[in-house]
Amino acid sequence: MIKPTAGVVHSWIAMTNDGKLAFIGDSSVIDVKKHKEIALMKDEFGRRIVHTEKALYMIFRDGKLIEVNNQFAVGDAKAYAARMATPRTNQ
Repeated sequence: MIKPTAGVVHSWIAMTNDGKLAFIGDSSVIDVKKHKEIALMKDEFGRRIVHTEKALYMIFRDGKLIEVNNQFAVGDAKAYAARMATPRTNQ
């Protein structure tokens, strides 16, 4: 079981479009298949970035942006369409 960092009482999860990696709001990067923490997100000074609920995942190939995603699955057209098609009950 993967537990959030001590002191973090809630946490977001953002997934890569291929579902291989999960980015946890406490700065952990998880290999989904192995259920293991494989990296930590850090700032430019090498400090852990905690409370990372706003995440934008971008993939570049040959200098061109080819894929985007965020914690709301907006970058995945099928996931976004499914989310928007679901009736909202709290309006």
